[in-house]
Amino acid sequence: MSPVDFSLKDSRLWYFRAFINQVINGDTVVATVDKGFNTFALLTLRLSGVDADQGIFQDGRDVEAAKRRLAELVEGYEVLLLAHRTRKRDRWAVEIFLPSDHNRTVNKVLLDEGLVKPFVAGRLRGER
Repeated sequence: MSPVDFSLKDSRLWYFRAFINQVINGDTVVATVDKGFNTFALLTLRLSGVDADQGIFQDGRDVEAAKRRLAELVEGYEVLLLAHRTRKRDRWAVEIFLPSDHNRTVNKVLLDEGLVKPFVAGRLRGER
């Protein structure tokens, strides 16, 4: 049996329990993540698959609505995360499952409500 490569290039998906401490904007949160074995980390996490532009959408909607809705859904709650590492500066992108419904993600709710946009070409803004 060969050893598992846990290098920074490991892009497999991981599930974690987390407490959402703060919502930064419509697609970024600060969370205390349970890494297992009684080890925790305070991390800034980006929602995967969504982009909450700063400012105002072309149709006049205020993007602060995405931040308010995200806070309403998860801030101050314990949640389940599905995480993967991005190529940019060792960041983590996550799907956050709703505290009340582990079959739905906040990412999908924000997209369905039109409060965020989907990624363009599957990359975070500025990622090459």
